[in-house]
Amino acid sequence: MIKELLKESGHRKTIKIGSPRRGFTLIELLMLIIIIGVIAGVTMKSLTPNIRAGKTDVTRKEMENIAKAIMNYTRDVGAAPSNLTNLVTNLESYATWKGPYLINTFDQDTADYHRDGWNTLYTYVASDSGVCLTSAGSGSNVTRRIASAHTDLDSNTVQGAIRDIANATPGTTYGDSINIKITYPDKVGSTTTQTTHPTQSGVFSFNGIPIGTHTIEFVYLPTHDTIITYATVSAKLTATSNAKFGRAIWKAANAGTPPAGGTFEYVTSSASAYGNCVAAAQYDSVQFAIKNNTGSSINFTWLEATYDGSAAYYKKVYWSGTKVCSSATYYSSGNRATFSSSQDLADGAQVTIYLKKFPTTNSCGACLCRNYAADMRSRTFSIKFSNDSTITFGT
Repeated sequence: MIKELLKESGHRKTIKIGSPRRGFTLIELLMLIIIIGVIAGVTMKSLTPNIRAGKTDVTRKEMENIAKAIMNYTRDVGAAPSNLTNLVTNLESYATWKGPYLINTFDQDTADYHRDGWNTLYTYVASDSGVCLTSAGSGSNVTRRIASAHTDLDSNTVQGAIRDIANATPGTTYGDSINIKITYPDKVGSTTTQTTHPTQSGVFSFNGIPIGTHTIEFVYLPTHDTIITYATVSAKLTATSNAKFGRAIWKAANAGTPPAGGTFEYVTSSASAYGNCVAAAQYDSVQFAIKNNTGSSINFTWLEATYDGSAAYYKKVYWSGTKVCSSATYYSSGNRATFSSSQDLADGAQVTIYLKKFPTTNSCGACLCRNYAADMRSRTFSIKFSNDSTITFGT
């Protein structure tokens, strides 16, 4: 009855469903925070070993790179660096320093290589007790030992033996006829050289040599025959470098007989530059002497003169007082000068050879070359002869 009356009067009935909206209580918020903390704690605990392992791995790799940098520094300078900064910056302005030996990972932090994965400074020591790099950031030391002592890196031995083509040794007489020199970094930014003579059996040795590859030079003094070899020195190991001359230079079995091999000797101190004729004050000519000690006569048909310094060309070659070749276009360094007639040098004989008239150009006329005279003083010459022998001297 009522519904019908309402319907007829146009009224509408509104019905509300559900309770009023409300937020979390304080207790509920506290419980939520506790639950999130527990979950985070469990998660961090499970991740900690991985984080530690990652930092350890990064640190070990960086320590390995630093160890390699220390070795490279030592090869160039001759001694281990006194601190890690020397690996990146040439603090002492050493001429032999070829760094930087480390490439920094972060441009924003130029000293990043000083610290490990936990941002803790490395401890670096180079002493008699060892060359070591240590990381303490993890709470327990991680150590990279580079050498048991600094002397393992900067004081090693190089040894070897010298022979000639006949496998002969210097013996008791000729040991001082060989100079053996090794050149290496001197620990303070330059290089130094040790020189020694072989024993009668040809053996030699050098001590106090740093790691790295170093040049060894063998010079047979009577003729200036030279051999250059290289010795690669590793830490705490003895390096070996043997050499052999390409001809017989020592008397057979050192028994008093001349060496064989079809060669001869440069006469020590016989070379000089001098002035030719009207150009007497111009030092435009060169002379030197050779001696045949091979036990038999040698025949020569040409020579090749190679020399250093500024441009110079020679015109004539004299064998003693006899002109044996002359070129209208001049000979330059390394050119072959063929003799107009072959020349013999008897066993035991000595002869002086002249290279005459060196101008600074090869296009001047015969009368004008005195105006272009080359100064042939303080030059190094290497003369190769037709018997395939070579001598070296300085003017």
